[in-house]
Amino acid sequence: MFELHKRFAQLEIDKAYKEIGEIQEEIKALAPKLPEGERELSWPIGINPQFKPTNRWDIIVWDYFTEEYTLTCPGEVPKCDLSGVDKLDIQNILQIALDRLNEKYNPQGLVLEKRKLINGYRRFDPQRGMEYILDLLLTEVELSHRVNMLRPLSQVEIIPMPYVTESAKVHVILPLTKQERVYFEAFMDKYAKICLNNDENVALNIVFVYDPETAERIHQDDIFSEQKQLLQTYELKIMDIVAKKYPTDTLFLLASVAANMNTNFLNRCRMNAIPGWQAFFPIPFSQYNPEIIFKNGQVPDQIDIKPNNGHFDLYSFDEVCIYNSDYMTSRTKMAASVSTEDSKESLVDTLEVYDVLIKYSQLHVFRAVEPHLTRRYVHR
Repeated sequence: MFELHKRFAQLEIDKAYKEIGEIQEEIKALAPKLPEGERELSWPIGINPQFKPTNRWDIIVWDYFTEEYTLTCPGEVPKCDLSGVDKLDIQNILQIALDRLNEKYNPQGLVLEKRKLINGYRRFDPQRGMEYILDLLLTEVELSHRVNMLRPLSQVEIIPMPYVTESAKVHVILPLTKQERVYFEAFMDKYAKICLNNDENVALNIVFVYDPETAERIHQDDIFSEQKQLLQTYELKIMDIVAKKYPTDTLFLLASVAANMNTNFLNRCRMNAIPGWQAFFPIPFSQYNPEIIFKNGQVPDQIDIKPNNGHFDLYSFDEVCIYNSDYMTSRTKMAASVSTEDSKESLVDTLEVYDVLIKYSQLHVFRAVEPHLTRRYVHR
């Protein structure tokens, strides 16, 4: 039965390829009659042409790879091993390239086998899909062959999104630990300048996090007394405390004391957090140690987004925009998934909000670089 199904499936594939070939021939025949002429024909025929940059900032760079490693790595690592879906992608495209070459040269009596991949390049073109350039060393008669390949995008599907506006009130939740007290005044100065002076629709909620030792002496020697006068590290526990005090339609922004927020970021938080649909985890631009990068000059008040000043921290999940209803739903599912109180407490102590949403919710988790969210250097 399997062989029969395979045979009929292959016949359908061959029929589809034949129809594609006929359509491509029609396109080539019509091209000279068009105003643009044949020069506007793109490869592969019938696929959108390559993206054309308007300036040097729009150029899509190629990523170099071999069968073992790639030079496009997260963070500041210059070289890393191929693994996971990237390795599977390269193995798959190499096999497809070899199959296509044999389809072309088998009628000439050549049976080609891959000896090694000399060089490989790939890039993602948003108009076309993933493009590849492969320099292959082949055996039969030993020769090198350059192969251009494209894994085209499938048909684009427009997904309707719930309607949101920039009018929602943002409740900023700021956990403050003993070690972070020194950064608190700078945060409040920035908050007053951006939010209070501009009448932003924002409310600030500060959660003072005591360790057991300082909690026992809270009435005699409160370590946060100075911060509390100025106002007149467990993420889930903090969210649990705050979530119970607000309606389910409240928009929360869980922030860190090192964050520099502005109006553009707050509006992005409002637009990208959608109740019942999506949570937003912005990727901030994190400053390098100012004692090193500004050792011969004054430390500026603003953090300019430049390679020498810092980097977009892909491993930072400290800032979160999420609606209370979505958080409460995922926490309820998490609680229902464990059988004992000890297991429940263990999960609360080890998981972050991001982990809970990934494992226990149906929300879209939106991760994106956020140039309007910068973070001052904090020693960890």
